[in-house]
Amino acid sequence: MITNPHMKKHLWLYATGVLCVVHICLNMIWIMHNEDFMGFDVFEHLTRQERLYAETKAILALTEPLEAKIKDVLYLFFRSPYSHSQFPGFVYLITIIQKLIFGDHWTLPFLANSFYLLMLLFSTYAVGALCANGFIGFLAAFILSTSPEITGIVRYYGLDYPLMAFFACSFLILLKTEYFQKIRYTLLLAVFCIIGILIKGQFVFFIVPSMSVFFFFALRQKKLREGNLIILSVISCFVVLFITYIWWEGRVKELLHILWTHLTFFYAGESPSLGFIARHVFFYGRTMVLAMFPFYFLLAVWSLYYVFRKYATVPIRGIFWVSISTYLVFTLISAKNARYLYPIYFGYAILVAYCICGLAERRTRRIVLVSIFIIGSVQTVVMSFGPKPIYSWIRTNFVNRIRGNDRSEIWIELPRSSNTRAQVRSMARHIEGANKNVLILNDPFADLTRSVEFEYFLRHANPSLIVNSSPWWPLEEMLMSADYLIFNDNSIYAQALIGARNKFETAAADLIYEHRDDYAVLWVGEWCASYGEPLKMMVLAKKIV
Repeated sequence: MITNPHMKKHLWLYATGVLCVVHICLNMIWIMHNEDFMGFDVFEHLTRQERLYAETKAILALTEPLEAKIKDVLYLFFRSPYSHSQFPGFVYLITIIQKLIFGDHWTLPFLANSFYLLMLLFSTYAVGALCANGFIGFLAAFILSTSPEITGIVRYYGLDYPLMAFFACSFLILLKTEYFQKIRYTLLLAVFCIIGILIKGQFVFFIVPSMSVFFFFALRQKKLREGNLIILSVISCFVVLFITYIWWEGRVKELLHILWTHLTFFYAGESPSLGFIARHVFFYGRTMVLAMFPFYFLLAVWSLYYVFRKYATVPIRGIFWVSISTYLVFTLISAKNARYLYPIYFGYAILVAYCICGLAERRTRRIVLVSIFIIGSVQTVVMSFGPKPIYSWIRTNFVNRIRGNDRSEIWIELPRSSNTRAQVRSMARHIEGANKNVLILNDPFADLTRSVEFEYFLRHANPSLIVNSSPWWPLEEMLMSADYLIFNDNSIYAQALIGARNKFETAAADLIYEHRDDYAVLWVGEWCASYGEPLKMMVLAKKIV
């Protein structure tokens, strides 16, 4: 029995803290045991922040004034060729600051998500506590954190989990504004809008419906004074102008082209299809079954019905309409992927927690709560470290049947069992000397993930190497400066290097063939790809001096 009044008052806040610690520990164990991080987007982000980190260190090493260094770093992240046309550099910037403080270990970008995990779960708790009470906040945080795909995505380096965290925090601040009456929270909301858009442009698809819903409630209840409306308009203009200046300047034409493509070309899955069909309408509903798992999904559907039919507080009704409107917005947008809707999942978790605690029948309420804690705990453990036969059965009999050919990642992952990192370490031992140029050849007809993956791990296995995944141009210049080549043994580059064929599918392969006498095979390694895929091999070739 808790007798300390302070402890009793903040019990569920402390419980949320314990929940965060448990998940951080599980994530650390998973990452340290993982031998192979698959997914092209993950390594695209990793490679980009690696190159930005190298450039940032070079800028900081200069003897320029501090103001000039800051200006150069900001230009590097937001205006230079290293920045991405669609993805702003805020997440990369935060990762690099962490690396400058804690060191450049290969696990740091993945463990850096612990910061966003804390932000997401505590924001979820705070929204639940603000809408009802602390227990509902804790229950919502538990449901969200034990949803399988939310558990999985935090262990990968990307932009989606930070987007989830900042949207949840922005939503909390939106509630704190009390219909935009509190100016300091309104200003803080503007700051978080800036950061959210600098994480990923999709942030506007979540925050605009949220602000619109609560703006409507404010007008309906006559809680929005004219003075506050003017201030809100000024703040909105400030956000738009600020973001336009530092990011969208010079990118407006490309942005409009992307938006036009997404709004006019409907597809769901790898195969494009014209027209608006039921597959598009229910795309996110079907993927949510897997992302939340059936038990949570059924509770979410029931909670939407419960809030619609029963009386609920204004914040809960606001979350209800935000959840519905966001789902409709992403249904109307042609580009579809399961992870696009993840940021609103914290809203569904709050609705479920609120509705369960509102059940009049005490016995039913207890049964559902116990089921949630048991199923959530089992889900997290099994999907993290369970036997692979369990995972294979789930993927074969559940994941594939529900998703079919939908274009969406599967973030429910066990630690990968391939020995990629061990092979990279073995390969690195065969490269003699420091500051050697290593060129990893991308086969245009093979999975690009492998070459980017090898580049990332090789950089950390031997930091003295200069490693590049081959750009298509200028390939000849890269070949002239390369001391070592790395390629897949069954690629067209392998055929070109050993002279097995005289006719190749690309001009790049012909170029390799012309330089085949300049290199000799030095090392051949093999690894077993994850989940029973066939053995593959990587070849290391050394330039003949």
